[in-house]
Amino acid sequence: MKNLVWTTDCHLNFISEIQIKQFCNKIAQKNPDAVVITGDISEATTLEIHMRMMEMYLGPTIPIYFVCGNHDYYHGSITDIRNMLKLKFNQNSATKWLANFDFISLTDKVALVGHDGWYDGRYADYFQSSLDMPDYYLIHELKGGIYYKQQRFDRIGQLAIEGALHVQEGIKKAFETHDQVFVATHVAPFKENSRAPDGKMSDRHWMPHFSSKIMGDMLLNVAKEYPLKQLVVLCGHNHTFWRQNYAPNLVCITGGAEYNKPCVTDVFQI
Repeated sequence: MKNLVWTTDCHLNFISEIQIKQFCNKIAQKNPDAVVITGDISEATTLEIHMRMMEMYLGPTIPIYFVCGNHDYYHGSITDIRNMLKLKFNQNSATKWLANFDFISLTDKVALVGHDGWYDGRYADYFQSSLDMPDYYLIHELKGGIYYKQQRFDRIGQLAIEGALHVQEGIKKAFETHDQVFVATHVAPFKENSRAPDGKMSDRHWMPHFSSKIMGDMLLNVAKEYPLKQLVVLCGHNHTFWRQNYAPNLVCITGGAEYNKPCVTDVFQI
């Protein structure tokens, strides 16, 4: 058996390097054979620095696999950051951005597939939401005033489709040789996994920005197509724990998180 350690929404830009080292020590205490992070690791200007810190403090023998969240693009450009990730966190790095790979083989039977994904405004009426996300001021591709809402809706849809297609292709390739796939993405693919701090499902204002129907619909279709294979979906973004089954072979888990207190979300024996 191997230990897959999962953490999400660690927001390392909120804490000191000493605290990052302490966080890595907590991860190391779980005896990880691999670590997966489901986004909101840092911000655009410090993402590479913080990933290299984790790589250094965990040591070269523990591979780190990650996807990005919306915060990881703050004060930057999605295009620019992804170009950097393609160049610096690929097969030549101990730390790997999952969007650079179809899938990662963790064991003979278990694989890991991942992509940042994006919220898509499809589970509720995006245009009636009163939530004004910081993303619309801090991410280059999403900036704009009130008259930019349609273009922004189209853009987040494109990002969600891109993520879903990558994950779909990776799952299908992994299922050719593996029985179980862990899917790492940032935003909850199902509305039931989008929860407020009090545990209630996100309301009509928050739901459009905290769920991805495009990703969820794809996962349901793939689970139906491969009834003898198992899918475990790991996501973050909401900071509120929720676990729910959507098919006999499909479970989605949203990881809980708290600013300034990064923690080990869960450990899976595979």
